[in-house]
Amino acid sequence: MSDARVFGVDFSSAPSTRKPITVADGRLLRRSGSRAVYALDAVYLVPNWDVFQIFLSTQGPWVGGFDLPFGQPRALIEHYGWPTDWSTFVDFFSDAPREQLRSAFKAWCDARPVGDKFAWRAADRPAGSSPAMRWTNPPVAWMMQAGVRRMRDADLLFPAHRSPSWAFDDAGRLTANVGGQARIALEAYPAFTARQVIRSSYKSDDPSKHTPERFAARRVTARLMVPSGPLAWPR
Repeated sequence: MSDARVFGVDFSSAPSTRKPITVADGRLLRRSGSRAVYALDAVYLVPNWDVFQIFLSTQGPWVGGFDLPFGQPRALIEHYGWPTDWSTFVDFFSDAPREQLRSAFKAWCDARPVGDKFAWRAADRPAGSSPAMRWTNPPVAWMMQAGVRRMRDADLLFPAHRSPSWAFDDAGRLTANVGGQARIALEAYPAFTARQVIRSSYKSDDPSKHTPERFAARRVTARLMVPSGPLAWPR
């Protein structure tokens, strides 16, 4: 059985040498009659958009898990009359001034009661992630604005949105036209996996909060991902 190349991308809306986009490069080792194992080969630091574009053009086939939202809540989109076609919305959202979007987000939140301020996508709450419209702490809305069009324009395939349309049939399956060089983009939320086994915080963007306790939590998670551990890839 062939191995699959898998990238994990910890995204930043403003990559720099101080806070780069981090890319884990590895392979899903598939062996008949045993668990598949993810083998990490390298970790790359991406300090700017030019290097990010080079990464996106990496020859396929591969699957990338990107830690940023690919869309916004439908309730929010329909409330403001924004485009409902995904690719058209990506262009609209990427071109919109941040102040315009921030005002729309804030007006939505201000009109709603405490405890129910944000609009949510169907998977956000079950995953325990921040709402995709959140514009600060963490600014995931700006991550989408900075990243998704770059990814789409690099001809990545988005199965959840059947984009580009020529790459998918009516059932959402990849067509024969794709060939064996597909570069597939999936939304990923690493904290969901970590929270299956640890409840404590395991990371922070604030250097002053890089505590021994958080380091220990990350080590626990890593150890549980060995082939015999509960976080190993299922058969």
